[in-house]
Amino acid sequence: MNKQKSDDEIMAEHLLKGHKMLPNSCSVCGNPVFSIKGEIICVVCKDRGDIVVQKTDEKNDEKLPKDIEKPEKLVSVYELNECLRATLINLCKKIDSSEDAERCSKLMGTLKTGIEALVMLY
Repeated sequence: MNKQKSDDEIMAEHLLKGHKMLPNSCSVCGNPVFSIKGEIICVVCKDRGDIVVQKTDEKNDEKLPKDIEKPEKLVSVYELNECLRATLINLCKKIDSSEDAERCSKLMGTLKTGIEALVMLY
C-alpha cells in the first residue's frame, strides 16, 4: 500500500534538489510554487497529477516576481531567508482569511515546515 506524501514532504524534496520556492501561491492548492528550469510550477499539484505550470514570460503574467532567477544560479542564504520570510507571511495571511478548517490545517503544516527551514538557516 503506497502512502501518499504530504505537501510538506513534496516541497522539502524539491528544496533539497535546489529548486527555488517563490513567495507566490498555487491558485489550486494554496501551497508555495517553485521555479524549476524556467517555469513556475506547483510541485504539490504536479506530484498529485494535477500539473499547474506558469511560463515565466513576465510580459504575459504580471503576478510573477520581476527578479525570477534561473534555478541553476546559487541562491545566497540572505535571499533564501527573505524568500522564506515572505512565503511565511503569505501563508499566515491565507490561514487568517480561510474559513475552511482542512485548508487551514494544510497551510499550518506548510507554515511549520517553512519555519523549520528558516531555523535551519541559522
